[in-house]
Amino acid sequence: MKILIVEDEIDLQQSIATYLQKEANICECASNFIEGSYKASVSIIEKNNINLKMDKVLADVLLSNLITNAIKYTQNNGIICIHIEKSSIEISNSGNEALTDSNTLFKRFYKVNKSSQSLGLGLAIVNKICNFYNYSVYYNYNESKHFFTIEFK
Repeated sequence: MKILIVEDEIDLQQSIATYLQKEANICECASNFIEGSYKASVSIIEKNNINLKMDKVLADVLLSNLITNAIKYTQNNGIICIHIEKSSIEISNSGNEALTDSNTLFKRFYKVNKSSQSLGLGLAIVNKICNFYNYSVYYNYNESKHFFTIEFK
């Protein structure tokens, strides 16, 4: 079986803005049912706009998995920051401690918290998409923040 990958010109800034708008609408609807709403500050710092040649669906999955993780694992009143550089994107979120084993983060079914509802597939999918396009993905923890960086080659 042959899989068809359609490469489009992807405007990274626009894709991120669209995803964040969808997420904001979902959170706004959910907060009507939840007493006391969750709040996190999200900022996008664009030093360069990036247009990538990649499949739109894969680009959306790549970005949504990283941004969803940042939203999901940022504590209340935390900070999420998306930095767009000429050849990379970095998504960071505030957190209390580093993830213990950064080597296994990108493996299928890895979960930081075993009682989590997560399947542990999001970062494995991110890693596979990056490998397919020959991008590099890294995790780092510094000054109470988790950083996920994708370098485009």
